[in-house]
Amino acid sequence: MSEPLRLFARRAEKFFREAFRHFEEGDLELSAFFAEQSAQLLLKSYLLEHTGSFPQTHNLHRLFREAAKVDAAWETFYRERISVVDDIYQAYFTSRYLPFEFEREAVARMLDFLKELRGRLRGTQS
Repeated sequence: MSEPLRLFARRAEKFFREAFRHFEEGDLELSAFFAEQSAQLLLKSYLLEHTGSFPQTHNLHRLFREAAKVDAAWETFYRERISVVDDIYQAYFTSRYLPFEFEREAVARMLDFLKELRGRLRGTQS
């Protein structure tokens, strides 16, 4: 594993843990933000591993489209979950810049998606 890939994978895992910790503590804004950061780095790690690079973007929709170029199964995964992908993508901005309070159920869906994404990347169903 290359050093940049190792670094991204480690950061993605840290953000993953932080998303769940903040959720348990009731800090939904930070939970949503860290869920987005983890999803973004998980996808960038995948792209780095399989293509040697990734687009310089925060846009999860674009990252999924790029992943689908590597493996068409990502298109189905993405399309079946597009609503929650959109929620997580929006969390990047709303948690930082807007006076917006997240609903617990919405963040729980984000975290369920994050577990699914991480599990798929690890080749498991977790």
